[in-house]
Amino acid sequence: MKEQNKAELELRNDGSARPRAVTPRVDIVEGPELFVIEAELPGVAEDGVELSVERGVLSLRAQRAEASPERVYVRSFRLGEDIDGEAVSARLSDGLLSIELPKTDRSRKRRVAIAEG
Repeated sequence: MKEQNKAELELRNDGSARPRAVTPRVDIVEGPELFVIEAELPGVAEDGVELSVERGVLSLRAQRAEASPERVYVRSFRLGEDIDGEAVSARLSDGLLSIELPKTDRSRKRRVAIAEG
């Protein structure tokens, strides 16, 4: 058994196994209107994903029920003041979770008009 696989399970005091947190791989891309976080969650169904925003922190927790119940994906992201935490949205497709984090109006780049005279 690989060392990594051994480390994925912890034993409780009663000897039973409990889930071990695994950090999913992510890509973060910034666009003019929003940030997008893409998290790799292979084998995870939509009902196995918990996503929440609280006190400026985006928290992700996901679990594969059928293949590996002992593995839990966990990751958190601190959101800056330029993110609209109330407008966060997400979708899951083929094991890839895409989280859209819109920027607030005040943080978006805007062009300033120059008046003549």
